[in-house]
Amino acid sequence: MAALTLALTALGAGAAPATPGDILFVEAEAASLRAAPEDAAPEILRLEAGRKLIEFERGGTWIRVGVFGAVGKVGWIHQDLAARREPESAGLDLPEVIRGPGAARPDPAPLPAPPATAEPPEVFRLVLTGSTALKYAGHCDLIGTDGRSRRRKIAGLLRTAIEFPATAILCRVGKQDFRGRLRVSLRRAGALVAEAETSAPFNHVTVRSAGPWGVAQGLRGAVLTRRHNVAPRPRDRILPPLIGPMVPPLTGPMIPPLTGPMIPPLAGPTTRPPNGARQTIRTR
Repeated sequence: MAALTLALTALGAGAAPATPGDILFVEAEAASLRAAPEDAAPEILRLEAGRKLIEFERGGTWIRVGVFGAVGKVGWIHQDLAARREPESAGLDLPEVIRGPGAARPDPAPLPAPPATAEPPEVFRLVLTGSTALKYAGHCDLIGTDGRSRRRKIAGLLRTAIEFPATAILCRVGKQDFRGRLRVSLRRAGALVAEAETSAPFNHVTVRSAGPWGVAQGLRGAVLTRRHNVAPRPRDRILPPLIGPMVPPLTGPMIPPLTGPMIPPLAGPTTRPPNGARQTIRTR
């Protein structure tokens, strides 16, 4: 009885117990995945060193496994060709295997650095000055820490100052009154970034920091933001417009027609004078 127990113990020490679901790796430089648990069985697939397998069952010294990365490839491999750890040979870059109680452990891999937190955006201060109670209107394009552009509209009366948190800014402001001047300055941390002033009626200015549009700059607009229409003055029209002929048309004869005799008719008897000349006697 003792001899039988010793034999079973020796047999168990030589073969690893079956553990379905374990992950195995090919230890040999090359191994055959066979259709049956015997050396003469047809070869299903040629496996290279380090190939990952999953264990299904064991039969003697053979292990029925499935191959990762090869759909439907299931077969038998000899237990001497596969193990539960990755091999150190075959030129593979594998982690060091620790053996023995006094083996030195490698230094742990350094922890990844925490992601850098986004810096808070800078605060730009837009100062609008000029003629008292002058109306203004415009917009500012702001670039945030995420790189996206956002637009904010502004309008009101002078004098005023507006703060914008952004990494870059571009503002276009125009005055809405015909008279007066508008001066716009852009500051950051108290330092002047850009400045511009209007010159023409209903004009506009642009101030910007350095950003995707280029360097920091102040620009004075050359295009009127509103046109001022003035009614024509009386002296602009001295002569009336010529809408017809200067001489009226001739609609009839210039000399009236002769409608009767130029000499009135004789209404009474006529007598001959003694000398033979005709004499007309007029009676009333």
